[in-house]
Parts: sequence; structure tokens; C-alpha cells
Amino acid sequence: MTGKDSNRVRPPLYDVVGVGECLVDLISTETVPSLASASQFQRVAGGQPANVANNVARMGGRAAFIGKVGNDPFAEFLCDRLTDAGVETSGIVNSELHPTTLVPVTKSAATPDFLVYRGADRWLTPEEVDHGLVTTARWLHTSLFALSKDPQRSAVLAAIRAAAEAGVNISLDPNYHPGVWGGESPVPVLGTVLPFVDVVKPSLDDCRRLLGHSDPEDCARYLLDAGAGAVVLTAGSAAVLLATRDKFSWFEVPPTNVVDVTGAGDAFWAGLILATGDGCSLEDSVRFAIHVARIKVQRTGHVPGELDRSEIYARIRAGA
Repeated sequence: MTGKDSNRVRPPLYDVVGVGECLVDLISTETVPSLASASQFQRVAGGQPANVANNVARMGGRAAFIGKVGNDPFAEFLCDRLTDAGVETSGIVNSELHPTTLVPVTKSAATPDFLVYRGADRWLTPEEVDHGLVTTARWLHTSLFALSKDPQRSAVLAAIRAAAEAGVNISLDPNYHPGVWGGESPVPVLGTVLPFVDVVKPSLDDCRRLLGHSDPEDCARYLLDAGAGAVVLTAGSAAVLLATRDKFSWFEVPPTNVVDVTGAGDAFWAGLILATGDGCSLEDSVRFAIHVARIKVQRTGHVPGELDRSEIYARIRAGA
């Protein structure tokens, strides 16, 4: 998509390498308005970059993950889930000092309520990043959550720079949450990172948290002006905006029976990354990503692995 693959000496080994948070989501078993109303929870493997790697692998792609977890049963659970999906986990480091990060979150058809009990993920150091994995990826994917605290921030920045030097495409999910940043502004970090980023995908909630409003085209212009190559903005449940310096394009999202929106953005990312790796244009990759996200929101958990990508691409190219 970006032309970087044509500059490679060897084909990439992985469609995506995720770098950043790997954590346990504790999702309420009932649809409730807030955590105060939740009484029971289901344990689900989470963390934005880890989920993207998981979804890519489940859909038949090649994925690896780099991050830090505790040395506890939750860490074992996370590594088992990634391995079961087919994700390469040699880049995961265990912390003897910090427990695995936990995030209680409501099952919801709208924006979920959540809390973050930050643990081992933020303690990944630059020395613990496997650059052999980073430089053999088609895409390096990370998140603003992972850039919120040092030493993980420095580790992710080191991975981004290594990826850029190797001609790897770089994608960023700007999942900014003020509580995670502890009052620090993300703007300077975004200014450092976005010039390396080929695609950034905010939601309207991300726009509101970052800019104080949720005008999608203004948000896209802000991110493009800050250096991003392209912006894909999921504007609620009805539309997606693709913005480049040359063109702004809107894509309609057909009505969907929503069961749980948790992980919808991660599913969208997986579809976008796989489709670009399969040679689709960015426009058709957005259409494929919409299809994957619509499948995800009709269920709790990750996307199913039995998608026939070639059949879906054929329908997209036929205008179906």
C-alpha cells in the first residue's frame, strides 16, 4: 500500500508484529451501563496490539507479538491464547516484579465503561524488544496506550525507528485515555510518532479525548498535519472516513445486529492490515475491514477464523 514492500531485500515473515500492551480484559457477562452494575465477569485476552496480532493470526495471517506480562496465571492464560491463535510469542517477556495488567470492562453496545489496573505491560524496556521480529514484519502495529509511560514508551519508540529503517509499514491506534496518562498530554508524543506512521485509526471517542470535540474531518486534518500518512476514522456505527493529503472519502457501514462492541476496532485493524498485505488498495482494505468489524460486533470475543478472504475481496471488487 505504501510502496515500502518494493524496497525490501526479502519478503516479510509476518503480516504484522504487535508491540505494546498485552492484558486481561474482564468483561461483564451482562450488558450494563457501568462497572458499578456488573456482578460477574468473563476473562478475555486483551490489549490493543496483542488483539490485532491475535485476530490477524486467527484469520489466516502471520503474526507475532512483543510485550511484557507478569509471571502469574494471567500471563500463562494470555500466552496460551496467543499461541493457540498461531501468534509467535518469543517476543513476550515475563516480569518477576509486576503482575499482569487487568482491565475490567462492561459488555456494551455503545462506549464501554472500564478501569485499568496497570501492571507489567508498561515495564517493557528497549533492550527487551526483539528487533529481529520488528524488521521482518510487513506492518508494525502499536498503540497510544503503550506510549503512555516509560520505559514502555522508549521501547515502542525504539521499535518504530527500527521498523522505519527497515522499510516496515507502521500503524498506530490512538487509544488515548486521560487516566492512563496520569494527566500528561499525549500531544508531544504524537508529534514524535506520527511522522513515522503510515496509517492511524482513531474513533470518534478518540477524537473527543484527544481534541475535546468529535468532528471527524477536523480530527483527520489534525493527524495528517502532524505527519500521519493516512487516517482511517471509524465514525460511530454508520460510517468510516478515509483521509489522505489528496482526498477525503466516506464509506457507509450497513446496519448490524450489535451484541458487543469490545474489540471491534481491533478486528477492523486486523482486516485492514491483512487486506493491504493481500494487495488490496487502501479503499478496498477499508471495505474489507468494515466487513470484519461487523462480524466481530455480532459476538463476544475475537473474530472467527473461518473467513474466506478471497471470496470477500471478489464481492468488494464487484461492488457488492
